[in-house]
Amino acid sequence: VQEVSNFLWALATLNAPIGDLLDLVSVYLRKILKAEEGLPTATQMSKHFKRQELANIAWSCAVFGYYPHDLMRILYSGLLGTGRDHDPKRLSELYGDGGLQEQEVMTLIYVQLALEQH
Repeated sequence: VQEVSNFLWALATLNAPIGDLLDLVSVYLRKILKAEEGLPTATQMSKHFKRQELANIAWSCAVFGYYPHDLMRILYSGLLGTGRDHDPKRLSELYGDGGLQEQEVMTLIYVQLALEQH
């Protein structure tokens, strides 16, 4: 997933055309998570992703100005958690990080705005 995150970040940095690539990312993430339906939990996601990788994907969506609804829901769940995974301490334990960094928090604004538009 780090490779996908870095690739999208690079394309966004270059403002390169992406076609339907972002639509395919949520399909790819679901396959990795083995979550064909419903919203993957932060517990599932923390086994495969770092929050910085999720934030990079969300930032790429913002740069491209395209916010696939399913992808935004997955990113939100991974970055902020849902249900019992919504607690910041629990998320830090799951991801083994010190919490959301400043740039990740800024990215959440893009994710939140995208979700509110749908």
